[in-house]
Amino acid sequence: MIKYYIPLLLLLFVNHFAFAQNKDIEAKLRFTKAQDLYDQGGIENYMEAVKEVEAAEKLLGAPNLKTLYLKILAMHGVSAAYYFAYQKKEALDKFFELVKGAPDYPIEKYNKMLSVQEEAKSNEETIRKKGRYEKVFSKDFNGTEKCLDMEATLYYNLFFTDSTVASIEKRQEKLKTLQRIKDADKRISESNNYIDPSKYRHIETRRMMEEENKSNEYMNELAAQTNELTKKLATSSLELEEIRLQKNGHAKRFVYWQKQLTLHNATYALSNLSYCYAHGLGVLPNRQMAIEYKMQEYKLKSGVEAAGVAAGIGDLYKNEPIDLNWTPDYNKAIEWYKTAFNQAPDKYKSDAAFLIGKEYADNFTYPNAQAKLEAVKPWYELGGGAGILFLGHLYYSEHPSGTSKDATEKDNITAIEYYKKAANDNVIGAIESLATIYETGAPGIKKDKTKAKEYRAKAEALKKAK
Repeated sequence: MIKYYIPLLLLLFVNHFAFAQNKDIEAKLRFTKAQDLYDQGGIENYMEAVKEVEAAEKLLGAPNLKTLYLKILAMHGVSAAYYFAYQKKEALDKFFELVKGAPDYPIEKYNKMLSVQEEAKSNEETIRKKGRYEKVFSKDFNGTEKCLDMEATLYYNLFFTDSTVASIEKRQEKLKTLQRIKDADKRISESNNYIDPSKYRHIETRRMMEEENKSNEYMNELAAQTNELTKKLATSSLELEEIRLQKNGHAKRFVYWQKQLTLHNATYALSNLSYCYAHGLGVLPNRQMAIEYKMQEYKLKSGVEAAGVAAGIGDLYKNEPIDLNWTPDYNKAIEWYKTAFNQAPDKYKSDAAFLIGKEYADNFTYPNAQAKLEAVKPWYELGGGAGILFLGHLYYSEHPSGTSKDATEKDNITAIEYYKKAANDNVIGAIESLATIYETGAPGIKKDKTKAKEYRAKAEALKKAK
């Protein structure tokens, strides 16, 4: 019987050896992949590197100095504070336990681990002082919403400094400048100020028209050149701001942890990501992504919060904040402002109504002032003091009743009524408008220096009180 067992045992030994060899090969492949990921850098790659090293350790049956060194570096790259706090402490303890039996271990790698351990201990002490030790240094803490929020907050505080806020504002100012240049270039290209000299019989008149054409052509060319120079200066300055905001390591990490938080349906993370994509913070600006995150947030909100998010989506569609690569969709903006209006509690409806009225007033073309009034009036009347003020402006400056003397006087009187109504709500713009009208007088409105002085004083008092 023994002669039958010997070949069987030999076969089992060969199979076991081959299986073990295959596991070693797979472990080496996993480790090599982890090394490549770590060398590429970036928090996403560090996170994947940790997974690959742990898979290699599982195949090997236990960690060794080589796997521990890379895993600790990758974990430290992911987070110096909260995420992997427990796992990193455990790995460091194991590393220094094993290194005692390896007297020839490279000194530079040993010193690197000492540096990581020192930083980890410093963070550990800070966490202990904040009373968070038991929570943070528990095995299952990383991956929880609280852990992700703490990481995100850490990088928020590092990134959103006063200088960052100033940089965001500068970027928007440069974008506004470029948008104005873009609009001006369009007006120049569409302008048709050519005068056909052949329409005039008199030779001298023809000559004058030809000179006028040359002058107009020169002025258009000069304006285009000025715009081009301003564009270059603004673009150069804009690029510096965008590089600072997009490439910032803290901003990139803030975005990463916000994305992890969305897996927990954290609505504040969706809002933050929308803001980052709208302004290009840690990522390339992407208006569509900003809208998509905002829409996800909207689906998870209700009541006044949902109304606020809907208004934010409207702003994004109308290109606020400005993105030169985005074509405003004012119909979509109004659609979302109306959604905000319908969902808002009564005390907030006036804000949404005003936004709707202003969109209709500013971004649509009407055959006449009366048609414009019909579109905006229902919303401006619901828009609180600001809406009433703008209705006064429309009656006073655009005269929807017509161009006759009687119509003009009628509209001026109506404008005064609206201004007084808004003034009763302490709308400074309405009070100042009343002061100006009574100072100068207008068709249908007599000068009244006393009233003008009273309104001017009221406006100044309100400004000082702010």
